[in-house]
Amino acid sequence: MLIIEDLIRAVPHFDKFVAWRDMEAAVLRLAGRGAAEVEVLGRSEGGRPIHHVTMGRGRYKALFVGYPHPNEPIGGLTVLSLLDLLSQSPSPLGGLDVEWHVVPSIDPDGMVLNEAWTQKPFSIGSYVRGCFRQEPRDQVERSFPIEYKKLLFDAPIPEVRSLMGLMDRLRPDFYYSLHNARLGGVVAYVSKPVDEAVCAGLTALWSRLGIPVAAPGGGSALESGFEAYAPGVREIFAVPKYYDYLESRYPNPEDLLHDAGACSWDYLREISPGSLSFIMELPYLRHPMSDSRRPIGRNLREEKLVIDAKNKALVSRLLDLWRGVEAEIEPSGPLYRKVKHSILDHEDEIHLGLPSWETRTEFIVNEPRFNREMVEADLFGLMQTRMYALANSHELVRVLESTPRTPAIEAALDGARSIYDVAIAEIDAQVDNDRFEMIDLDALVRAQLVGGLIALESDLRAKGGG
Repeated sequence: MLIIEDLIRAVPHFDKFVAWRDMEAAVLRLAGRGAAEVEVLGRSEGGRPIHHVTMGRGRYKALFVGYPHPNEPIGGLTVLSLLDLLSQSPSPLGGLDVEWHVVPSIDPDGMVLNEAWTQKPFSIGSYVRGCFRQEPRDQVERSFPIEYKKLLFDAPIPEVRSLMGLMDRLRPDFYYSLHNARLGGVVAYVSKPVDEAVCAGLTALWSRLGIPVAAPGGGSALESGFEAYAPGVREIFAVPKYYDYLESRYPNPEDLLHDAGACSWDYLREISPGSLSFIMELPYLRHPMSDSRRPIGRNLREEKLVIDAKNKALVSRLLDLWRGVEAEIEPSGPLYRKVKHSILDHEDEIHLGLPSWETRTEFIVNEPRFNREMVEADLFGLMQTRMYALANSHELVRVLESTPRTPAIEAALDGARSIYDVAIAEIDAQVDNDRFEMIDLDALVRAQLVGGLIALESDLRAKGGG
């Protein structure tokens, strides 16, 4: 039986998120020492290897996958911790009848594109300028094939084809897709109900490590129609079930799913129905405004519309600059693809609000819940919405930065950078960047790794292992 305190003590110390070069070096050291079997599942568009590490032998197969979303870096440290624990002699995990499979980074190109912020102290500016996250159709986590009612998607990206091949081969009993949030409270998501002891164990772990639990109803809007099993433990989002939920409310639910496919655990459920998929969304930042109920005397709907208008104005100004130099831009690569799929393909929808934004203008106008006085937490949420919109359009600037410099490109870059400087300063004036506090990385990694092991051990024992 796993001894939680021993596991917590065994997790190594970290003082920053891992860079791709350091993760690759760690994997190659394991292979060089003969401590693990390492194969290359495939290569990214940029030519980087996608490694698959195997350690141990057992009837029960566990698969851990890092960077299903490339801007979610806690999982990189969790992967390194797991490999470290398995390498220890004796290993605190040696008594489990488990064959361990690890994909340290399923999206190495995306991981590298986020190093502009992950390798620095957090700031609003570094995050906005350095964050990269593909549109759903180009993400590992949302481009698995699916055919369900009117929803049809069969364009998996190369990284997904590599992961599908591994899943087909392993049919893992336990699957851990390593995600994280940015702010808020922790939530664990499971693909099937888990034992009450698992919920209690997770709650005790989070309390022991000082990590707040998400408030009821405080999770993503994508949780609509999904069950809550215990505080902080919820049913995992599943595209078919979400489609059914949307179908009960909208005539064409497929139009609301962003031209994307299924999630990795949706695919695993199809090929291995008895498997347990597990996610733990952990925040890595705190801010005192995020929970403040202090009234600020402004109407929430009006302020949402102001931010909505500012986001539209920013994208419109960027597009004006883009059109002046578009002929000089090479239409290839992940940054360009993000600009195309998130902005260029939706130029005629800017007045409605881009599809990738949290809310469309019509929803802000018609939603009665928004007609109330704001509190500080609402203002903080609005600034997060603004940050999200800025970060999801800044790839346009990064494309310009990667384009051979001509006078026209230089002028467009100067204009675009100036737009962002002003917008970032406005956010900072409202929330004060210096009030962000990074949650202790060691606590986060211990929570993500040990929490996953609690769920794994319970499922292993339920299936007759030990």
